[in-house]
Amino acid sequence: MLRSYAKSNQSAWVDYLPTIEFAINSSPAASTKMAPFEVCNGRIPRQIGLPARLSGQSPVLPDELMDRLAKIQHEASSNLQQHFDKASSSEHIEPPFREGDEVYVSTHLLRNEDAKYRSNKLTPPYDGPFKIKNVLGPAHYRVDFSPLKVRIHDVINTKFLKRTKGTRSVHRPGPLQGFSDDVYAMERILRHRKHRGRLEYLVKWLGYPEYEATYVQAKDMIGSRCKRLLAEYQLQTAKADAAKERSLKRRSQKSNARHIRSKTSKLYSKTLL
Repeated sequence: MLRSYAKSNQSAWVDYLPTIEFAINSSPAASTKMAPFEVCNGRIPRQIGLPARLSGQSPVLPDELMDRLAKIQHEASSNLQQHFDKASSSEHIEPPFREGDEVYVSTHLLRNEDAKYRSNKLTPPYDGPFKIKNVLGPAHYRVDFSPLKVRIHDVINTKFLKRTKGTRSVHRPGPLQGFSDDVYAMERILRHRKHRGRLEYLVKWLGYPEYEATYVQAKDMIGSRCKRLLAEYQLQTAKADAAKERSLKRRSQKSNARHIRSKTSKLYSKTLL
């Protein structure tokens, strides 16, 4: 769940924790068929921002709450045992994929220049869907990656594939109208680098996943939106560099102070001797 919130801005993952924690503890688990809040406390807390008169909850006496809690925990224990028995008695065999099936592909394979800067824990484990073009064997499939802008071998092992539930259509925006060359809309700038003496910016394109981000130069950014995004990124980078420089300066000052105190202490010890 945290990946869904933080995949576009991984540095802000801490801000999502309270909401995600409340959502998980308020949602029924597959094993107990009850929410963790309900199993532990006998009730589910009122949703944040919902008035008490609309929550459908009424005050409960302590004795009633204890009786309810005992019944809930007994039922949860029974559901948990049934879930365990069902899981241990049945063998899970994934049916083979067929030509034309839609599958998700592991993002471990869909990596680009930006992958080394992203957190693996916050990156979605799969992306897609993509269609299977050919079945090459029980464990290998040829996948259609034609919509992608990245280079990837199209023969994928089944361990990197995941079946989709239902059908999903993925729309990737085409080039902008009114330009002679293929021009795509920018969403944001991820980072920059110096390549062969030229400054390049890693751009995430609007409507495309991050692993399809590409490096472009500032002179190739056309339009007022691109100029604004570039100016915002440069300002943000300048602030981050200034904060980093201040932090290094403070650490250097503290290190010098510790060194001076250590020398003073040694001189004082020699004087006493």
